[in-house]
Amino acid sequence: MSSTSPFALPYLRETLLLSKQQKTHSRKIFYDVKFNPYQHPSAVPTFAAVGGRDVLIGRTTYKGKTDSIDVLAAYRDDEDDNNESQPDVLNSVCWANIPSSPEIPLLCVAGPSGKIKVLNAITGELTQTLIGHGAEVNDLATHPLHSWIVASASGDNSIRLWSLLPHRASNPCLYILGHGLAHKEPILTCAFHQGGRYILTGGLDHMICLWSIPDLENTIRPSSPPEPEQSNSPSRSNSRRNTPDSSPRLDTSIIYFPHFLTTAVHSNYVDCVAFHGDLILSKACKENKIVLWSITNFSSAGPPLPSSRAPKTHTFRDTRTAFVPDSSTDIPPLSFLLSFSCPHADPFYIRFALLQPAPTSPPTHPILAFSNTNGHILFWDLKRLELGWDDGYRHPTYLTKKTITSTTKDGLLHARPNKRRRGALPPTFTSGSNDTPSIRSLSPDREGSSNRSSSLVSSSTPATSAGTGAAQLPPQQPRVNRKLYDISDPFKPIKPHHDIPLPKTWMTARQVAWSPPFHGGTPEGEEVGYGGRYCVVAGESAENGVLCVLRRGP
Repeated sequence: MSSTSPFALPYLRETLLLSKQQKTHSRKIFYDVKFNPYQHPSAVPTFAAVGGRDVLIGRTTYKGKTDSIDVLAAYRDDEDDNNESQPDVLNSVCWANIPSSPEIPLLCVAGPSGKIKVLNAITGELTQTLIGHGAEVNDLATHPLHSWIVASASGDNSIRLWSLLPHRASNPCLYILGHGLAHKEPILTCAFHQGGRYILTGGLDHMICLWSIPDLENTIRPSSPPEPEQSNSPSRSNSRRNTPDSSPRLDTSIIYFPHFLTTAVHSNYVDCVAFHGDLILSKACKENKIVLWSITNFSSAGPPLPSSRAPKTHTFRDTRTAFVPDSSTDIPPLSFLLSFSCPHADPFYIRFALLQPAPTSPPTHPILAFSNTNGHILFWDLKRLELGWDDGYRHPTYLTKKTITSTTKDGLLHARPNKRRRGALPPTFTSGSNDTPSIRSLSPDREGSSNRSSSLVSSSTPATSAGTGAAQLPPQQPRVNRKLYDISDPFKPIKPHHDIPLPKTWMTARQVAWSPPFHGGTPEGEEVGYGGRYCVVAGESAENGVLCVLRRGP
């Protein structure tokens, strides 16, 4: 496989359109899509998408001069199939893995029922159902360090952390975050920090919360209970103390208060949040922008603050923080850094994705991706923005290749005939069975100066992979153009570096996903991996669901 320049931006390779369904089946919308992060670096990237009652598992393949989507499997949730008044529309998916069975990939799917169903991704067998939420589940995320820990954001105003390990089967819920003392309305989105000790949430109350969570390493052992000191209850801990003769503790702990919360960033429903190093990216509906901002004095380099430092609800403020003392009234609790222009993004539940370079990946720039209701896919190269380069880098001629469009036979998510599975029908499952320095610092926000300089590439991670040195230059070095991509004003939305319209297809996107940024190679330096090379956009067309595949590099 040929090398991909770190400056390469994706180009459209294929659009998979599901045909109009029969009268007995509702119109399908793909609400979520995620790549499997637990594959071998040299394996072809596999992703899962959910929409309606169906789960589609596919992979991106490169065949000669073309890319395609191979549908490996499709499963349907047939629970309450006759209940037409409350159709169980799946809207969230994430991958998971249990250390005792690493060869079996797991899929967690959820929706309005409030149940989280855990599937064997190979067979489609339902292995577990996580029950506890009192309302719909709106988002799922897997812990970045512990693949058996899953977070769920719910309409009951809480976040739950679940363990998929067998010894927790009788009570898989480890922690409840919130319990009515933070978010006052349904939570729409959640995201883990790469270090695993923090989680972001956003919801209908326009609020964004930063939660500190315990070190979950010991949850893999039955005899190791969660750390009770992290359960910052206003009165008493929810957990019982173990004795040497007692059985392993399987109760659920509650974290009542986040260490930071604010309603000052957005004025509408917050439907997508993500960490970029220690910086934060967030988006709200009807604002037509993505905001990059920072929490003053927040750093993941040291241990989390104790639970006693979490601000309580005794005073009303639009921002409450544990990272700035109450007496420091001259220090703003947060700083706005940049905003990115996202036109035609009024509905909520339209989400962005950030390609984050990894230590094991080739030199890769952080790339922000978003798609809107007008059939456009937008990309921002954050490293290029920091350097002040415009889009003078000429994209290779392969960008002009004709997009391949394919359609399933009847919209029922049948597996595409291939060597392994020819004409297979979808089974069902039921409930019972860089070291490069920053050229310039970002400008402070208008409310006050930032206490430290920040890099667009990251506030805590290098710009390139370890040992690679400075970022490689493209064949034609882009021109410096601060006027075209001005980052001096954090409130002026920056237009994308790359805007791809979908040909002959009206589309409303719902989710973007990047293939994992890991990478494999030979001692001679030849690439054998697919790290960060593919991007998939999931959404809906006028008739049914749509999946778009994009690829970086030749």
